[in-house]
Amino acid sequence: MDRKPVSLTYVVYEKGDILGFILAYSSLCPIFLIVAYTSIILSRRELIIIFTLIGQLLNEVFNGIIKNIIKEPRPESNFQIHDLFFFFNIIFTNQAAISGYGMPSSHSQFMFFFATYCIIYMFLKLKMKNNIWKYILSIVLICLATTVAFSRYYLYYHSAKQVLTGITIGIISGICWFYIVNNIIRPKWFRPILEHPISKFFLLQDSENIDNVFVWEYEERMKYYFENKEK
Repeated sequence: MDRKPVSLTYVVYEKGDILGFILAYSSLCPIFLIVAYTSIILSRRELIIIFTLIGQLLNEVFNGIIKNIIKEPRPESNFQIHDLFFFFNIIFTNQAAISGYGMPSSHSQFMFFFATYCIIYMFLKLKMKNNIWKYILSIVLICLATTVAFSRYYLYYHSAKQVLTGITIGIISGICWFYIVNNIIRPKWFRPILEHPISKFFLLQDSENIDNVFVWEYEERMKYYFENKEK
């Protein structure tokens, strides 16, 4: 029976290569981010996070469409693979095959969409007492996205051209989605969505107009706590 592994978390690297070992793990960042998105949505129920995730998923759909239009193969590996890295998959064969089209790199596009959107949102929407944190977080996001993109080239999953194309499309998509959400969706649809009974049932909210939502929540909780304790 001809079987193939699920490629979602299937990562290979050359045995004994420490850098390859690190980059193999870093290439799993998109999966970790999807889990983080889900956790934040369930805990915060913020409408803006939901639409950020929607944009991230649409970005992936866009990547798949482009791949199937261009149909450019992945680069051929010029080294022998000795070790296999995987999480969640059941591997039925010891043959390491890199399948699917390679143009553009979905990992690069995913990470640079995420980094671009987050950086723009931080500087244009997020209010902090000390803006130095915006610069620090921006550097971290860019370094993380660059590491993941480089891992796809270093591990022979994509050519340099495929990675750079993925980075470019990810940046453009992040900018476009930020514009769409903040200039079209938010003004026209956020309030109707929040007023809908389903949104009220799930306690969806929009806290963007609050200067520092965490400080505000803390003060309100403490105020409620002390008022009730005095009673």
